[in-house]
Amino acid sequence: MEHLDNTTVMDLVYWNLFEGCSGNPGKLLLDYVGNYTTGNCPAFWAFQEVNSWDKDNKKRLRQINEKARSTSFRFADSSSAGTTSAYDLASFSPVPELGSFALVNGLDHSAIFTELQLPGGENLMIANVHLAPRSEDKRLAEVKLLLEYYRPGTPFIIGGDLNCLSRCDNYDEAALLAQLAEVGVTKFGTDSIRYDVTGCLEAAGLVDVGAHFRDFSATVPSAFNRDVAHTAHVRVDYAFASPEALRLITSYWVVKSSETDRISDHYPIILELNTAAA
Repeated sequence: MEHLDNTTVMDLVYWNLFEGCSGNPGKLLLDYVGNYTTGNCPAFWAFQEVNSWDKDNKKRLRQINEKARSTSFRFADSSSAGTTSAYDLASFSPVPELGSFALVNGLDHSAIFTELQLPGGENLMIANVHLAPRSEDKRLAEVKLLLEYYRPGTPFIIGGDLNCLSRCDNYDEAALLAQLAEVGVTKFGTDSIRYDVTGCLEAAGLVDVGAHFRDFSATVPSAFNRDVAHTAHVRVDYAFASPEALRLITSYWVVKSSETDRISDHYPIILELNTAAA
């Protein structure tokens, strides 16, 4: 695919890669992206936690860009606003973009917004985000900031590692809180589970794509995981879409395989978009 007006299908992949996916997992990632690109429709890759991918003359960014056959990429340096975050982001587009920008100020990590033109002339905005890891109050402030870039009535998708939970998943809250308390995790609440972030996105008119397709598969932990913060099987990686973007999405799934189990502690989520529906 060279341009969106020459195709009808594009995948959108959101994936948190553990601490930059260095060493052997990094080699496996390169193979995975290359094989996916060869065997599937073109994909827009939205990665979180791409630590140090801008080092060595952007070596890893250029490697992924080549494997994904992307026309462009955008890197977000999460420490560029003076924070100590090393959890950077990168987005790779398979088609020429209208524009993109990174947002760092006001966020623990960062976000990337990329705008693509659809065949019918409308523009699709794709937001790649990684919300704060420890506080729902902080995440809520961040998502309110990010929503300032959403224009109601337009195709808009925001996703990534949101580090939060959704009421749609119908957790046994008492059991989950007890399990988390055993390992000292309070990021989702202490006396009760908090759903402020996903509730805020829904109140803005955005739709939880996984819930829409009735797929509530946990996105952590994979077999790779060694982080006590991810011992509970929960969904923390999401895509939320405006009604105008939702009609473009034909399917959604969480990729759980022997490959993804060896690459990161998060599983990737994938949306298939039919751009001809615009």
